[in-house]
Amino acid sequence: MTPPLAAPGGPNDGFLREDAGLRIIYVDDEDDQSPDPVADYVTTLQSLKVDPDRVSLAALVDPTQSTRWSQAVTSTNGIQEDISGANWFNLVSNLASFCTSRQNTFKLSHTPVVESLAVWTGPASLPWGWYYDAVLNAVTRCSTRWFSARTTCRGRGALSP
Repeated sequence: MTPPLAAPGGPNDGFLREDAGLRIIYVDDEDDQSPDPVADYVTTLQSLKVDPDRVSLAALVDPTQSTRWSQAVTSTNGIQEDISGANWFNLVSNLASFCTSRQNTFKLSHTPVVESLAVWTGPASLPWGWYYDAVLNAVTRCSTRWFSARTTCRGRGALSP
């Protein structure tokens, strides 16, 4: 994704869309042998997006041989799967879910008046299924499995993803 390749008219023109997340999957049967610290590589990848939180890494690796891959995955809230796993259906399903996951957290540019928050997706108002996180100053969509665990996963009435 160097500038000559990603430049307008280049072979990767349009690959990095501003509104899309970037998911990278590593497949390896041994640990990464690169000379620089893992954090340097992660920072370089995250610099490809305006919001570095939109970059996540996944690794399909041997967990006994993947210290560096694990560090990269952990630092981007990604996932790691065991390459020698017996259940390839679950493994591939997990990777597919990882690659197609939508953004669930939307950082706000200003601190809101919480009681007046309203969440919209397209033309529809979302009266429930989200919560405001004051620490992140963000609105997060909930999955249904969170409703029993997160009593704050309810809200009223503006966010456009």
